[in-house]
Amino acid sequence: MSVDYQQVRQQVYQLGETAPAQERQLKALREKARQHLQEFAHSQRELREKVALAARQFDPNLRCATPIDESLKSPEPLDGHFPLPSLPEQATILAADGSQIAPDRHAEVAYGLVNLGAIEMRHGSAERPQTTVKSSLIYGEKLYPTSGSILSDDALALQRDLRERQMLVDLARAASPPVITFTDGPIELWGAKDTGDTAEFSKSLDIYLEALRELSHMEATTAGYVDKPLASLVVRLLEVAITPANELSRIKDFHPLGRVTDMVLFRDLLEAGERSAVYAIQSKSAAQYKEALSLHFFYLNKVILHVSSQVASTSRLNSAEG
Repeated sequence: MSVDYQQVRQQVYQLGETAPAQERQLKALREKARQHLQEFAHSQRELREKVALAARQFDPNLRCATPIDESLKSPEPLDGHFPLPSLPEQATILAADGSQIAPDRHAEVAYGLVNLGAIEMRHGSAERPQTTVKSSLIYGEKLYPTSGSILSDDALALQRDLRERQMLVDLARAASPPVITFTDGPIELWGAKDTGDTAEFSKSLDIYLEALRELSHMEATTAGYVDKPLASLVVRLLEVAITPANELSRIKDFHPLGRVTDMVLFRDLLEAGERSAVYAIQSKSAAQYKEALSLHFFYLNKVILHVSSQVASTSRLNSAEG
C-alpha cells in the first residue's frame, strides 16, 4: 500500500513548527550534562561505589560507564582529554569484519552464510597489507540449534562474532609483535542474548572468552571500534551521580538527561586527535569479562588528514572498547 503523502505533508509542517523548541530543550540538556561531568570529574571512588550499589540493590540491569578502579590504573578526571601517545616504531595491526545471510524461510533450500574478511597491516614496514577471506555456508543440521527451530538472525550474528574473534587469534599467532586487533562494534556480546537459547549462548560465550584469553596471553591489544557512537554510557553515569542516595530506588526510571548521547557530550570537549578518560562498563554482561578481560572504553576525536566523501569535517568522534 502506498504512502499517503498528503498526511505526511501536514506532519512535516508540524515537525518544522516544533523543531526549534525541541532543539532548545536538547541544547539545555546537553549543557546540564556537561556541567555535571565537570562537577563529578574527580569523584571517581564515590561514583564507582554508587553505581555498584544501584546495580546491586535497585537495578540489576543497569548499564552505564563507571570510573576505573584506582588499584588497576591511576584515576583520570572524568572530563579529562588527552593527546594520543607516539606511535611505536613497528606494530602489526589486524582488523576483522564479517557479514551474514540469514536463512530465508520461504526459499526452496534453507541455508545461511557467514562471510569474514580480515586485513593485516605492518606499521613501520614496506610490506603490502595482506587480506584474508573466509566464506562458510551453513546448511543441514547446522541450521537447527538444540531448540529445534531454524537458526535465528541473532544466533547467526553470534556465530559471525565468534568467527571474527577466532580469525584474529589465528592471524595473531603468526604475526610479529606488538599486535593490535580490531573488530567492528563493541567487544561485549551483550546484544546476542536474544538467540532464545540460554545454554547455547553460554556455550558460545565461553568459546568467545577463550579466544580473548588467548589474545591476552599473546599480549595482543584487543579493541572494538564504533564509528558515530550513539551510546549514552557516560550520560547514564551522570544520571546515577545526580540521584540522591536515598532516592536510588527510582534509578531504573530516572532519566533527566534523556536524549543526550555521549557523542554530543564529548564533541566539544575533545580537540582533534584527543581521547577522553578511560571508563569501565557496568552491566550484567560485562561482569563475565573478568580480570585481564575486563572491558574499558574511551572516546576519540579522530583526525582525518585527507578530505573524502565519508567525512563532513576534519575530525570525527569515535569510541573504542578494549
